Amino acid sequence: MYNDVKKQHYIWEFYLKAWCFEGNKVWCNRNGNIFNASTENVAQERRFYEISPLTKDEKGLIEAGINSIPKENRNILKLKLINLIEYGLYSDNTRKNALESEYADMEQRTVSILQSIRNGAIDVLDNQYKKNIFSIFLGMQYTRTPKCRNGKINCLPEGRFQISDNFRFYWNYIFFSDDIGSWISSSKTSLLKNETDFPFITGDQPVINIKSDYDCTPAKEIRLYYPISPKLALLFDEKELFDNLISAEDVLFYNKKIKQACEALVISNKKETVENV
Repeated sequence: MYNDVKKQHYIWEFYLKAWCFEGNKVWCNRNGNIFNASTENVAQERRFYEISPLTKDEKGLIEAGINSIPKENRNILKLKLINLIEYGLYSDNTRKNALESEYADMEQRTVSILQSIRNGAIDVLDNQYKKNIFSIFLGMQYTRTPKCRNGKINCLPEGRFQISDNFRFYWNYIFFSDDIGSWISSSKTSLLKNETDFPFITGDQPVINIKSDYDCTPAKEIRLYYPISPKLALLFDEKELFDNLISAEDVLFYNKKIKQACEALVISNKKETVENV
């Protein structure tokens, strides 16, 4: 039996608290609507991770995807598919809460790592085990958002397969979460320090590829960005480390990218920031 969580956050609430003012409030811009809200009530949706039983077509498409990759990489994907199938077939409690519980468990394993980085101790990621944990979490965070749930898989012919609105989310859960985590684990990590008057913002897609234009054309390069507070952010690159201290122009560039990547919501600790982003 899982804890029954009705308000299911797609952005970790503990993470959002770095942008709080007056205790537990953050400033938000949702499609031009400016408001403040508590972290309990923002970046969440009722039963966001509820799972419906996989259709025959969904199961077949995922199995075909698994069988298309090298055999040595298939086992973990098969286990994740089994999880999805079982979550969808068990009790209402399981369907509504199993994935929420899975993400919450990973968040708890990440708390001390994120706290260390926020305190400036980026060397916590020199420990490969801890970097692996943090990387798995970031892969999950990248793929558990409204943007990753609501999009379509463009290569599937319209109307040919019986698939649910959540199919892209299931696909990303199985295939891309671990891929992104693995890429981050082997990348170089830079801690960006913002001493300007402009805070870093975050949004409903907080892990982003700054090499993407977010215009539906595939990015040719990968450089992942993850703001962790109004004053600190992480940058992941295959080859390069970057200067820690950045300019106001840099901050505005990263904030623009967060806005481009979001589905609907950007978040800050300052009202004027979300008004002008």
